[in-house]
Amino acid sequence: MGRLSAALLWLGLVGITLVAPPVRDDVGPWLTALISGDWGSLEPWIVTHFQLMGVWPGLFALLLRGDGPRSWAFRGSAFFVGCFGLLPWLVWRSEPTAAPPSRLWAAIAALLGAVAVALLGWAGVYGSWSAWLAEARADGFVNIMAFDFLAFWLASIVETRQRGARWWWTFLPVVGLAAWLVERDAAT
Repeated sequence: MGRLSAALLWLGLVGITLVAPPVRDDVGPWLTALISGDWGSLEPWIVTHFQLMGVWPGLFALLLRGDGPRSWAFRGSAFFVGCFGLLPWLVWRSEPTAAPPSRLWAAIAALLGAVAVALLGWAGVYGSWSAWLAEARADGFVNIMAFDFLAFWLASIVETRQRGARWWWTFLPVVGLAAWLVERDAAT
């Protein structure tokens, strides 16, 4: 991803936080339920969305593993603050660096892809898009998380295309990046 486009995407995310709706009053217990797996009363699409926000950084950690040890702080922060933490690395680094293929990393990417598919299948069967959309409009946390998801997706499109991914992988969010990482790293 070019430095300018990464910087503009980061500034866009920061701008979104300034105009997002207010965060729900019960955000602490709500996040505890999301993290602990106490999902009985939660909308499956919101649970899936939240969980995928943990899969994205894992996939980016695999994608950017050739960028060296200086990138670890940024890749690690993405698990806590999403693309807000990752994009500054994409601005700061000089050039993307390819890592050698590894079957271990391919297996981890496959596992993350399987988790994403399982979550999406569960939400597809039991969830309601309209309920997720209502939450995204009313709750600042879900609203910002939605834009953060889009930022990860855009960054993955650019990063994988720079590394020679075939076009169809680039347009599938989460699952496409996982599949491409498996394809790339399994070729050892």
